[in-house]
Amino acid sequence: MEYSLTSILALIYLVINRFHPFIFSFNAQHEYITESGRHIAFILQIALYMVTTTYMLHIARRSAGVERARYTAVGVRPDPCFRNG
Repeated sequence: MEYSLTSILALIYLVINRFHPFIFSFNAQHEYITESGRHIAFILQIALYMVTTTYMLHIARRSAGVERARYTAVGVRPDPCFRNG
């Protein structure tokens, strides 16, 4: 079975989080509390997306024809998480 690096890191984070809460925790009333690690991970995801988009648009600018259209489409595609419906 093949696992992505992201999946493996997520499992490692959850195991570590069990003993040293840095992504989330629960208080005495069993309420979910976000920790700083969650916000840092989100900022890193946004940074990675921006770097990838910038790279793809740079490559698209240097390309021509069908390759240019393909790189532009990949670089500026809407995120499926934000679709309506």
